[in-house]
Amino acid sequence: MNWNEVRGQFPILNDYTYFNTARFCALPSAVVALQERYVEGLAHHGSWNFDEWVEKYENARAMASELMGCGAEATFFLPNVSTGINLASLYLRDRPVVLMDTDFPSVILPWQTNDHPIERIPRGEMFYDQLESSLREGNKILSVSWVQSADGFEIDLERVTKWCKAYDCTLVLDGTQGLGAIPFRVDPSVSMVFLSSSFKWLLAGYGVAIGYVSQDLLPRINAVPTLKSLEAGQQIL
Repeated sequence: MNWNEVRGQFPILNDYTYFNTARFCALPSAVVALQERYVEGLAHHGSWNFDEWVEKYENARAMASELMGCGAEATFFLPNVSTGINLASLYLRDRPVVLMDTDFPSVILPWQTNDHPIERIPRGEMFYDQLESSLREGNKILSVSWVQSADGFEIDLERVTKWCKAYDCTLVLDGTQGLGAIPFRVDPSVSMVFLSSSFKWLLAGYGVAIGYVSQDLLPRINAVPTLKSLEAGQQIL
């Protein structure tokens, strides 16, 4: 890897030493150029090259799938993680929700707004003991950030996914603060909705988030079409 070429993609480095990617990324020149090309194309040509952008969209889906270690059929795009968690809170309505008491508001508020039974686990010395005790009751949803934006606390995914499998629970995971910086692979045996915005470590700016839904949840998350549903003409939200 030629680090001078990599650095050359970031014009911000001409003026700053930038360490704040965990808040918002510095956009690479290649990303800016592609976004400008898309907008200019709409302005001057409308939809004449629609097929070209559909191909790029599907290529991006394939790359997102590779990044998460899952199949493209379970990978989708959304405007942001808040939209994704709101959808999850609407479609997954039959179980109590477990939350970390200091988590980011977008991880907590959708469940509150949609009147789910909620249990908050305080993040202290007994956090993992209390979390497992709650999940052990079974048939719950754990909604949590992978990495906390306030202080960088990283939840132990190995333990959490193990408990979700053992106790028949579903994990709704906001991966925005981790994906792209920390290796991640979906475990297909875990009931999970995984979501990540792209304006941090994925270096894509605002306006798009990527997500994954496990096979057991696909029939319930109607906003995520499967090939069979498309062939059957199912209406997609």
